[in-house]
Amino acid sequence: MGNRGRFGKYGEVKRLKRLREAKALNLRDTFPRFAGGSWPAGNVPAPRKLLAHCLVIRSATKADAEFLAQLSDRVFKQYGAYHRIIPEWLETDMVWTLVALYKAVRVGFAMLGPARLSDKGSYTAELLAIAVDPPWQGRGAGTVLLRKILELAGKIGLGEVWLHTAKQNARARRVFEKFGFVIIEEKPDFYTGGQDAVAMVKRFKGSWIGQAGERP
Repeated sequence: MGNRGRFGKYGEVKRLKRLREAKALNLRDTFPRFAGGSWPAGNVPAPRKLLAHCLVIRSATKADAEFLAQLSDRVFKQYGAYHRIIPEWLETDMVWTLVALYKAVRVGFAMLGPARLSDKGSYTAELLAIAVDPPWQGRGAGTVLLRKILELAGKIGLGEVWLHTAKQNARARRVFEKFGFVIIEEKPDFYTGGQDAVAMVKRFKGSWIGQAGERP
């Protein structure tokens, strides 16, 4: 792939450098830390195989790095070396990372950040990753993680959240679309495996809660 794609000249390694530079510039003030403790999943319809409202969502800590690495290897291996890069993102302390637990078992995570001022004058952030352990997929955990991270992003006044996902991953695209994300660009050969990607964005208009996509 040369310098193309997510791990190339403009890819994940460069993103890690930007996270470290943001920390050096004290840009953390634009992206407040989560409050301590944990949150219930909220009012989410319970899928047949898992009582989603019993999930607990909490901020990730350094102790979760191995879990993030192992899950990234299981879920993202075909797209690149995310088992290495995601723990490094966590280590920069410039991202928001949420972990979903069911009866104290970690079943998934979502990672957002950092916020920065866009050319439109509003703050924007990137959903860097969202993953659910395969045995738990299709049971509502991903929906809960996405809902919670967008809820928190909306509360601090972000203007938009954007992401990349594999073009072939129709299931993920449908979930994002139900939460108000729209495709803005296609990116051929985006991943190291040669897979194409799409860039998607969700723009906030006041509080996102109550708008279309609250309950996919």
